[in-house]
Amino acid sequence: MQPASFLIWLSGSAIAGLAASALTIRIFDPLWHYGGPLLPAPSFQVDERRQKTNRLVNTRPEFDGVLLGNSRVRPIHASAFRRMRVLNYSASSMHPDEYEGFLDVACGVRTPTTIVLAVDFPLDGALPPGSVPLGAREYAAEAATGRWADLFNVSALRLSLSAARCMLRGCADSYAFDAQYEFVPPPMPTPAERQRRIEKDVAMYSAPFPSLDLSRLPYMDSLHAIRRRWPSTRIVVFTNPVSVHMFAIVARQNRMSEYGAWLRGLIAIFGEIWEFSGVNPVTADSSNYFDAHHYSPAVGRMIAARIEGRDAECVQGFGVRLTAANLEAYLQSARDAARRLIAAPIPY
Repeated sequence: MQPASFLIWLSGSAIAGLAASALTIRIFDPLWHYGGPLLPAPSFQVDERRQKTNRLVNTRPEFDGVLLGNSRVRPIHASAFRRMRVLNYSASSMHPDEYEGFLDVACGVRTPTTIVLAVDFPLDGALPPGSVPLGAREYAAEAATGRWADLFNVSALRLSLSAARCMLRGCADSYAFDAQYEFVPPPMPTPAERQRRIEKDVAMYSAPFPSLDLSRLPYMDSLHAIRRRWPSTRIVVFTNPVSVHMFAIVARQNRMSEYGAWLRGLIAIFGEIWEFSGVNPVTADSSNYFDAHHYSPAVGRMIAARIEGRDAECVQGFGVRLTAANLEAYLQSARDAARRLIAAPIPY
């Protein structure tokens, strides 16, 4: 073969290979740049914050509500909300100190009429300095260029081929998303497996963590900033309904005063909150959980229903709207429930 012919052949082969790679990546869209896979294949959690930001910036979906939270919130499907079109922008280990940046990105695409924020009592203390990952603004800045650069990304190609295999053979991956970018939760565990997971979680979270500084509660400054930035937007705040086995740790460690201060701080900022944690018919039933603190999609649907006033779809006694007027009465009942929980623990 003549050198010129060889170079033409080599160039043509390289171009064909790159084109085939780019086409495969576009078909399976593993990094969520292009509006979803063109075939009914799953996508996998790689960097959830990056993937969801890529989708938001590059495809500009319709929404009028934004939901932010951690991995406990991911199973709340957008369809659980019927009176607003919700973008579930939550991600694993997302912390309230990250919320403002992600709201900035979302509001740069649409102006939501409602912001829904999930919060958790900081059982393991304050967030260590420097532990917040790359922010949403940085992800958003990379999304536009990544839309084209990732067509030639080797990792994106591998993810696309994995999606193709799962589409053809099935997949046991427990961190998958469907073609509508909604989280696909794994099957509920067996009772024995659930008990093992709960025992593991309880042991981990029962480690002695520093008490909270009641004069400067974790992440309250970040929540104040959100209220100030969006003064006319409806902001709904709810506490994640971890199981009673997690609440029992708060009781055993004599942290109910911290719990009360935390709720007071939230109400001081937002006026009212929805309290789903503590002891109630849902949190006391371990069958509602994957482990000690990750609740099922059915529980997520009830949270959405209660927030939207669809009370008939909720278990009675699940979810209390707290304001300054009823908080102290609620805290007294919570302290009483905590004492009963210590005296007679609920079995796993």
